[in-house]
Amino acid sequence: MFEHFAGIDMAKDTFSFCVTDLNGKEVEKGCCNVDKEGFDKFFRVISSFSNIAVAVESTGTYHITLLSALVSANFTTYLITPILVKKFAQSCSLRTIKTDRIDAKIISVFIARNHSTLIPAVSTGNEGLRELARLREGIAGDVGSTKTKLKQLLTTTFPELVGNFNIFTASMLVLIEAFPSANAFVNASETEIETPLKTKGKGRKISVSVKQFQELASKSVGKSDPMIEKAVLHQIRKIRFLTDELKKVTDELVEAAHICSGKEIEILTSIPGIGDTTAAQFIAEIGNIDKFDSVKQLTAYAGTDPGINQSGMSLKRKKISKKGNASIRRVGFLMTVHVIRFSDVFNKYYFKKRNEGMAKKKAIIATFNKLLRCMFAMLKNHSHFLFVYS
Repeated sequence: MFEHFAGIDMAKDTFSFCVTDLNGKEVEKGCCNVDKEGFDKFFRVISSFSNIAVAVESTGTYHITLLSALVSANFTTYLITPILVKKFAQSCSLRTIKTDRIDAKIISVFIARNHSTLIPAVSTGNEGLRELARLREGIAGDVGSTKTKLKQLLTTTFPELVGNFNIFTASMLVLIEAFPSANAFVNASETEIETPLKTKGKGRKISVSVKQFQELASKSVGKSDPMIEKAVLHQIRKIRFLTDELKKVTDELVEAAHICSGKEIEILTSIPGIGDTTAAQFIAEIGNIDKFDSVKQLTAYAGTDPGINQSGMSLKRKKISKKGNASIRRVGFLMTVHVIRFSDVFNKYYFKKRNEGMAKKKAIIATFNKLLRCMFAMLKNHSHFLFVYS
């Protein structure tokens, strides 16, 4: 089908390109600026070749404008993850010296050999939705890492509190903010400890009495350090800020997803355990389901297809390939855990795999792949879960 292949290595302000033929012979190369003049120059180059496939290496955000322009201009374009290019270069001993132009050639040779197994990029109109979903994912990750840091600090100042309570409830955060160490509890009166607990609008009331807190603090091995206590306060404020931002972005994501993909969200949320947020994140990552010809392609896109080791005539299956979209795998894990809990269909399937001797993580992955098959069929056929499994 294709006679020439263009590989692009992106940087912030420039991009290097290399065009090769079917034999991997270099026929054109160059460097262009990331601006309209640079794009026009590159388009003139690739337009001079018939039946050309273009491959762009993913760079976080730098590649987005060029990829969008290529797709809009109807060039067959592939977005390649860096790990695939790295492994390909290692297997072929192509990258003895690393430069942008050498990397561009490696990408062109890679796409020449692998384009039949990959899905071309398409303009889905949901690129902005994906960025919003990635923003939400990043904030959620920041919330998690900040909570971990707070727990580490409290393990120093009041480890018994960490071991006996959920320290991340609104009420507990108010209490810890007032008394960030065991020593602070010991030196406070009952009235002083009761005051922050009586503040309205701070979540579920703590059932433990003030005396029980003081008794726990009096036996604590926690270290009293004013600087660590200040760090505790900073982490609590950071958690509150990030939690507020997470809610705002989540609301914006769900609203945007309903506007541009309302029917798809309605279909996915018909599965017990899948809510608006995870459905919106999933749709943001996959875009239009019609770009996938089969569920096998969707599974490969998610990176939960089995990897294969080949040696001579011997083929051995190994762990999942992880070559696909990591964000889909992360949201897929959350979706799967919830559908196992709320859907009899997926609960039975999960425990069937567990009873067959499959480890917990592998059973979740197997259940996620079943969920992918289900969602693929539902989205393709515009059908709801109750009709599929009635």
